[in-house]
Amino acid sequence: YLKMAYEEVLFPVVFTGKKKYFGISHEDTPNFKPEEFFIRGIDTVKQGKSQVFKTIGDRIMWGAMDINNDRSLYDIAEDVLRDALKADKDNKAVQQFIGRMRGEHESKIPTPGERFSYVVTHPDMTFDLRGRKLTLTKGERMEFVDVVKELDKELDLYHYFEKTIIGLCARFIMYDKKYEPALSDKIMQIKDPDEKYKQIDDYAQKKVKSWLEGFVKENIIVNGVTSKMIGSRGIVYKRAYRNAVKKAQEILYQKIGGLYEIFHGEWLNYEIFMKSNPIKILWGRFIKCVIKITKDKNLSVDDEMKEKICSDFARYPNELVKCIEEYNLFFHKLVYHMRYKEHVSIPEEIGPVSSMRKNEIIANLPALPHISEIEALDNISNLWYFYLEDITGPEALA
Repeated sequence: YLKMAYEEVLFPVVFTGKKKYFGISHEDTPNFKPEEFFIRGIDTVKQGKSQVFKTIGDRIMWGAMDINNDRSLYDIAEDVLRDALKADKDNKAVQQFIGRMRGEHESKIPTPGERFSYVVTHPDMTFDLRGRKLTLTKGERMEFVDVVKELDKELDLYHYFEKTIIGLCARFIMYDKKYEPALSDKIMQIKDPDEKYKQIDDYAQKKVKSWLEGFVKENIIVNGVTSKMIGSRGIVYKRAYRNAVKKAQEILYQKIGGLYEIFHGEWLNYEIFMKSNPIKILWGRFIKCVIKITKDKNLSVDDEMKEKICSDFARYPNELVKCIEEYNLFFHKLVYHMRYKEHVSIPEEIGPVSSMRKNEIIANLPALPHISEIEALDNISNLWYFYLEDITGPEALA
């Protein structure tokens, strides 16, 4: 019964699971270079799947069918995935995938309730100013295709690999011995062969998918940056922020002298100043200064005096806003400059300068705005020392 049910003989043949196999069929004469494989139970072509999905599946199968092959399916799948994920503009599999994603989706503003097409992009910003990693939702990374083209955004390859290709590759390599339960595992003690097979299959799939997810993340390279570099950036960007704070304090002290000592540089934090009550902030700093001078932690100021001081301070915050806005822009540039220096110093750890966002590449130390020329600073300084002397006495300030 050599012709079998399909009038074919498969050799070589690879089984990847129950009723899941592929091989080279021979009809009439041996043919080891067929146009297509004989496949059962393995879906490398499905409606809606990308070309790269089919290409990766075909490459794994061709590697396994090579009569000179001495690699396991595990090794073949690893090599094919690594090649597909490499940062190469001539990588045909990835280019076919990107071409399909960009070419098949029309862009338009949808009306409420209307279906629409989109692509998921790699996030432009990965860290906030302090160097803390941002966690963006899928909705924040969705874009219309024309926007992706116009802004030359990178597609989030991991998003698409996670949904399709990881599952395909898992099916090929899950029966490698390393993914089987240990002989002592309770799964291996199950008597019912069908139930035992099912649980072994589930166990292996979960284990291999976990490995594949890590492997894909490790090998995806965007603008010359690997996931390992992204991890290092978090540490380095936090250091860059701390260095920027120190440098800003140094520059501020040189620029406004004793006034910096009053506010300790912190009052120029734009976000805190604008979201809070400016007068409350100034009053809080004033009381801290009084307590520091008098060394009396229980010191209190009567309501009438507090109201008078706050009323005088209230004449100036609106003028300070302009100053704070200018400083805010300066400080952002200073942080980006510190990041730039890190990229120049250790590109192999966090990526080259070219991998930074263009508007964040600040090669030269930014200059502090002319905040010392704002009259409100001197007025607040005079008020500050006037009331300090009034409450603590001139001897305390001597």
